[in-house]
Amino acid sequence: MNRRRPFQNLWRDPFSGLLWIYGAVATVFLLLAFLLADWLGAWYIEDSAQLALEAKMERLEAQIQKQAETLPDFKASQKELEKLLRKEFATDEVYEFFLSKEDGLISSIDLVPPEMPVFITDPRDLEDFTFYHDGKEVTFSTLTAPLEGFEAELTVALDPSILSSDHNWPAIFFTIMAVVLLVGLLLSWWLQQRIKARLLDINRTTASIVASGDLSQRVIDSELSGPLAVTVDNINHMLSDVETAMQATRQQANNIAHDLRTPLTVAYNQLQAAAKQHPELEHSEKLLANLQNTFGLLLQINRLENSSEFSDLSEMDPYPCFVDAIELYEPVFQANLQSLEWNLDQHLEARPEGLGMVKGDHALLMQSLCNLLDNASKYSPEGSIVRLHIKDSEDHLCIECTNPWLQSSSSVDPEHLQEHVFERFYRADQSRTEEGNGLGLSFVKAAVHAMEGEVKLKVEDDVFSISICLLKVGSGKQT
Repeated sequence: MNRRRPFQNLWRDPFSGLLWIYGAVATVFLLLAFLLADWLGAWYIEDSAQLALEAKMERLEAQIQKQAETLPDFKASQKELEKLLRKEFATDEVYEFFLSKEDGLISSIDLVPPEMPVFITDPRDLEDFTFYHDGKEVTFSTLTAPLEGFEAELTVALDPSILSSDHNWPAIFFTIMAVVLLVGLLLSWWLQQRIKARLLDINRTTASIVASGDLSQRVIDSELSGPLAVTVDNINHMLSDVETAMQATRQQANNIAHDLRTPLTVAYNQLQAAAKQHPELEHSEKLLANLQNTFGLLLQINRLENSSEFSDLSEMDPYPCFVDAIELYEPVFQANLQSLEWNLDQHLEARPEGLGMVKGDHALLMQSLCNLLDNASKYSPEGSIVRLHIKDSEDHLCIECTNPWLQSSSSVDPEHLQEHVFERFYRADQSRTEEGNGLGLSFVKAAVHAMEGEVKLKVEDDVFSISICLLKVGSGKQT
């Protein structure tokens, strides 16, 4: 088994990979934003608030110039300046304005509630002020712009709350971005789960088709659009084409078998009559009989797979079939120096009422059990023990045939055997030294499916096991 490292698996899965990459990018972005918050705040003060202040100064000077032109007695006094400042900055979050000239501070214009502190400090050489208010240290920044009409500079001390958790625009911006990224991550995860759910539906359908061989199944394409819907449509079209081709192939094989059956029967009858007078023809008679049996079994498998012969199942007791198969093949195992074990007696001791009734057909079950025992005897070495056990559950009655299987005696590996053992004409013995036509287990699978049962195969180490599971009457469960 090829084991990849976790990161390789992540890279090979586009859905999980995209989700993790998105989450990693979002995390890095938020981390950088948190680390650069102070720098972004300073950038805001320098490149945004400073420009806004300078624009306000230009408008302030324009108003002063306009009033000076319209009002001859207008004087650019501090009182007039305070009126204009209050009008221009009334909506700004500020503590104070400092009007200063080269010889020092002229005035402090308080535009805030009385509980705010008033600074009588020359701000010309300071960029930050720190003071203690209600026992807490508060630091705020200052911006300075020239006021040419007064030959002075106006310094604005910005409210620290602009950069606080309540009014800090970087914090608000980061919060919004975090919410957007988180919502995007959740939406991506939700979309990923929806896509994976539909892909799981596709996988389950294809796995069911492989397990059952029923090509009539289709992938459900409701409520789908886009590339995934196109993919599902293409898969369904492919299944339809494969089903049509398989039906055509089976029909052709069925037609060939039908066409050859009559002349083979006639030839066999004639050869059988001639062999009575010419003993040297007995070998040819046997070969023709095997060929006739092969075509007959092939026709029977076709009918079973098309559900045209055993459409109506009946309630049956599997006990007689189990006993008859054991009595029929026990001499065969003894002749091959093998042992056959079964647990029927122990099972009946535990359940005196018997095996119970199942849905099936006596002839099909009997022939299936004989095929299993015949196959086990052919491919088990001398001295081996073949076990035919009954396993009971609430809904099913299973008959398991287990025999030793020496991998060293065959060039076929267990995985290949599990995939192809039920195919027609498949032989584990590639040299074909053993008698048989490779249709025995194909018949078992077709017969059990026709009885609405299930065939289970397990190959572990040197043990080969096939189980026939039939549905109990009254269980109400569908296989």
